[in-house]
Amino acid sequence: MPHPEGWAVKGEGNERYTAIYKYQDDAIQRAKDIARNCRADVIIYRQDGTIRDRISYG
Repeated sequence: MPHPEGWAVKGEGNERYTAIYKYQDDAIQRAKDIARNCRADVIIYRQDGTIRDRISYG
């Protein structure tokens, strides 16, 4: 998801960010790694906050 410092990875329902990255590709890769381990979904956002893509590992 977009963040003032770049791109953030945040689990659903979590108050805090898991990580913040300068580049969206880095954030997506980290989110995919987490989602594979947890059998969850990755929701990828555009800079304006709308959903760009969804990847399911469930």
